[in-house]
Amino acid sequence: MSNLDIPLGILQRISEFLAGLPEDQIAALAEGRTRLAYIPAGQETPVAPAHPRAAARAPKAPAQPPPETTTLIEELRGLTSREDAATKIADLRKPALVAVARALSVPRAGSLTIAELRAEIIQATVGRRLESIAIRGFEGDRP
Repeated sequence: MSNLDIPLGILQRISEFLAGLPEDQIAALAEGRTRLAYIPAGQETPVAPAHPRAAARAPKAPAQPPPETTTLIEELRGLTSREDAATKIADLRKPALVAVARALSVPRAGSLTIAELRAEIIQATVGRRLESIAIRGFEGDRP
């Protein structure tokens, strides 16, 4: 049996099991209101998991950026060149750059260098729009 046969066999058994469940039980599984258990052949009680799962936590809502960060992002999005955006954020220190990057949903914002943060912010606010305009062949400032 290959390394791939085992997980495929398990998925097949699970699929067959789920196909026989009523819709309300499938919904309960999907919503996390119920669990599946492993019961070895010949036994009647489920085996306790080796590492019990932590209780499901509701996802944290993203923190609202401060008004000055929101204003800066709006200003950056209104600029027409990467150079203008670079000038606009040139004097920002790392904490401010991280705040802007997080507000723009830049991955790993806290671990990026200042140069990387500036590049990501420029790309997120001005760069992608300019690339889109160039790719679509628009002339002038058409967004």
